[in-house]
Amino acid sequence: MKPVLLIIISIFLALQVVSAQSKLIDSSRYYELKILLEKETWSIKDNPGNLLAYVKRADYRFQLNDIHGCIEDLSLVLGTVTADPVLYTRRAWAENELKEYDAVKKDYTSVIELTPRNSLAYTERGIANTKLNDYGAAMADFDKAISINPNNENAYTKRAEIKYLKKDMKGAYNDYKKATIINKDFAPPFKIMAEIAEQLKEYKWAAKDYENYLNLVPDYYQGYLKRALCLYNIKDYKNAIICFDKAIGANLGNEEVYFKKGMSEFYVNNYALAVTDLSKAIALNDNNFTAKKVKETASKKLNGSSRNKDVVASIQ
Repeated sequence: MKPVLLIIISIFLALQVVSAQSKLIDSSRYYELKILLEKETWSIKDNPGNLLAYVKRADYRFQLNDIHGCIEDLSLVLGTVTADPVLYTRRAWAENELKEYDAVKKDYTSVIELTPRNSLAYTERGIANTKLNDYGAAMADFDKAISINPNNENAYTKRAEIKYLKKDMKGAYNDYKKATIINKDFAPPFKIMAEIAEQLKEYKWAAKDYENYLNLVPDYYQGYLKRALCLYNIKDYKNAIICFDKAIGANLGNEEVYFKKGMSEFYVNNYALAVTDLSKAIALNDNNFTAKKVKETASKKLNGSSRNKDVVASIQ
């Protein structure tokens, strides 16, 4: 096939990239696509050798969710055009929609053979290998993708997922962390990192990761509770109190929340608030003897403080 036509096909595909998730189209767009598809079908009938028409029709079929038809058209073109990585990539997208991961892997292998420094292709083949439960091959692909492009955020994230499955928690955490350094505005890794850090009992890490996640997703109120508990574990009581209050404001108060908030208030000498919170914890569990003991101590300190103030006032 002439190189010029190869370039035209590649440019057309690059301009017609459509997300596989964008399946819902309005009625006007639907009929427009049907007309465009029919137009290319007539072009093919008039000239069966018009490969660009097959490529265009494949794209319209994909958008209309005719995935099998899309693959059929691209396969016909690839029978003639064997050196265009964009065509293999486009077919792999369609095959991925059908969960035909062996075929996806094969097409990305063709892409890699044509473009050996293609970090994205290694990443996508690694994802296909993951779907096929071939974790060793997937890890090798992600390693290669990262070696080609150290800023490949997706490769770090996908490699982290495998490390997590393999119980390599620290390795998973480090890969997620690298992904967040590359993209500080993508929230999910921060939440996963926080959960991993909790499992590792690295509560300082977890508290920071929950903070980063909450900065991006402020309505995740469960996160305030989780962060509060991490802060409590590292004895950062002032910040723990702030997070406990947010959790309670979102109706997440329970015995543990009121107890640990009360204890935090006690540790920072807020005895009146400590008595209030510990009383709530005791109301929820009358067998919480620690809460009763600390409440009693807080009450004595509060009363003693009040008597001292009275003495100072009388002297004045």
